[in-house]
Amino acid sequence: MISRRSLTRIATLVPFAFALGGWPGPSSASPDGAAHFVESLIDEAIAVLRIPVEARASRESQFRTLLQDKFDVPLITRLVVGRHWRHATDTQKQAFMLVFEEHIVKIYTSQLGVYNDEIVAIRNVASRTERDTIVGTEVMRSSSDAPLQLDWLVREEAGAYRVIDIAAEGVSLMTTKRSEFSSVIQRDGLDGLIEKLRLLNADQLGNS
Repeated sequence: MISRRSLTRIATLVPFAFALGGWPGPSSASPDGAAHFVESLIDEAIAVLRIPVEARASRESQFRTLLQDKFDVPLITRLVVGRHWRHATDTQKQAFMLVFEEHIVKIYTSQLGVYNDEIVAIRNVASRTERDTIVGTEVMRSSSDAPLQLDWLVREEAGAYRVIDIAAEGVSLMTTKRSEFSSVIQRDGLDGLIEKLRLLNADQLGNS
């Protein structure tokens, strides 16, 4: 193991986990920067999880900052819509970007637990392409539970790193989200998905 960090329920941090297809073996990217980036991300996540659940506004604010700083939200937004993004109008794209980010913040801020000294260890780092690196981690839970395997797909752009996908136990969370959204779009259109997310966000606000 390269290093250890404490973390709680980090698998739920990014429900929109975002696959770009399969995750092949090593390529030519340097892994060091991506590994340090993930360590920094985990430290910031811990800071969010230290905020009491009752202080929802503060948790949402800190989580939004983490999301915007550490994840490639514009790319993620396009990927969860998939092929439907190409046919969306500029107005629809802007509306979806706003409502989707709000959806992530509200839903997952409410679902994150508190910091309980769980441990996460970086178990391996492998370059995927010249820009993309997979950082594999293990989240140590209770002594009776097997470690959770959580892999981060990190992209470097002009020296800056952002998460573009997460896989929990080998399953891309974004692929699941994209499938869920696609079924809504096919039934109700992109406007229908936007309205559904707006209603969900409003419901979360009412329950806060």
